[in-house]
Amino acid sequence: MKKTFLVFMMLTMAAASCQTIASAENGVHSEAAEADSAASGEESTAEVKMLNDLVGYIYQSENMYGDMQWVLDAFERLDAEKSWENLQLARASLAIAKDDISMYSLPESEMTVEDQMELMRRGIDVSFMENMEAAFEGEKTTLLNTCGNLHYSVMDGVFLQGDWDVSMQHVRLLKDLTACDIQYLANTADWVLATLNDDEITERFSEVMDTYCPLTHACQAEKPENPEAVEEVTDSLLDHVGDLLIDEAKILGAHSNRLNLMTELVEQEDYLTMGKDLLEISDMPPVLFYPTWYDDEDIHYFWKENDEIIETPAPGTTLERVPDICLIRTKGVSADEVLDYQEELEKAGLPCLGSTEDDGKLSILYEYQGNTFVLIWEDESVEILMTDDPVCFVPRWYLPACDAVK
Repeated sequence: MKKTFLVFMMLTMAAASCQTIASAENGVHSEAAEADSAASGEESTAEVKMLNDLVGYIYQSENMYGDMQWVLDAFERLDAEKSWENLQLARASLAIAKDDISMYSLPESEMTVEDQMELMRRGIDVSFMENMEAAFEGEKTTLLNTCGNLHYSVMDGVFLQGDWDVSMQHVRLLKDLTACDIQYLANTADWVLATLNDDEITERFSEVMDTYCPLTHACQAEKPENPEAVEEVTDSLLDHVGDLLIDEAKILGAHSNRLNLMTELVEQEDYLTMGKDLLEISDMPPVLFYPTWYDDEDIHYFWKENDEIIETPAPGTTLERVPDICLIRTKGVSADEVLDYQEELEKAGLPCLGSTEDDGKLSILYEYQGNTFVLIWEDESVEILMTDDPVCFVPRWYLPACDAVK
């Protein structure tokens, strides 16, 4: 009874921490606003408003790209040392970054139509500002889609050598592509400064960039050349990006081919072929096949200190240790489907420690080789809560594949 109470308390704490994640958006936007105001001082000229909007765009974009670089670094550490600890850290990094990226949005534009008209009358091209929000939202969507591809790689693909090899090809390409994205931000800033051709504005803008957008600032030219020179460099950069996107399409095609192959092998129950391709991960905890209704897209990780949930580490920080809690939510699941999984586990030799059903809420507690987890169903939604020493949910083909090569 004491253990059951502890698990349910952890669920309440984890749910409260989710509110902390959601509230982080206010901090992101306040920092962007601070960056904007730092660029403007007390002035409100059309040039300053344009640069404020540009800083806001670069700041938010750089943060998204920085989040992605952080994830890719975690994948490379996992590739270098395939351990359960590094796998958990890579999974947690991806979940944190995905939540973070999804919350970014551009600050409200300072430039007015009158400001744009004034700059245009003076021969300053501001057309790029009109597409800034659409460009930002497009990049955000692209990064979230990339997170989705990486999610499969680190949740299921990591168990097969062939899948993981393709995933790491993608990771290496994404590192190059993300570096190009940051360089493009730097070129954009250089082009604007070269167009304005004002040393005082350039110096002030450089100080702001150094403080709030260090990744982009590091890629800027020491002194912006004329706009034509920046455009020439940018054209070469975009050509390289085009080549990378072609290579990425090939990698995603190879990824699809792997999925098709796996589907065929599962249908044919050719577990021996899959078993020969299994990737060895050291220090693995007890593994458990996940239910047919399982979906781990909505997954969150939490850390504790003194038995209390602490603030989730921000992207870019060093994760000193693996998470203490893992919470997975799956929607669209009936109570009967949960009970079917309970029966399936019991037939496989894993009876539950106990279950409760109260006011339409079903809770089922398990202990598997010393590792505790609980299934909680309510309103067609299931939460799987793992605390301290988590089990590792694996695809349903994994255990038969292991048995086939014993």
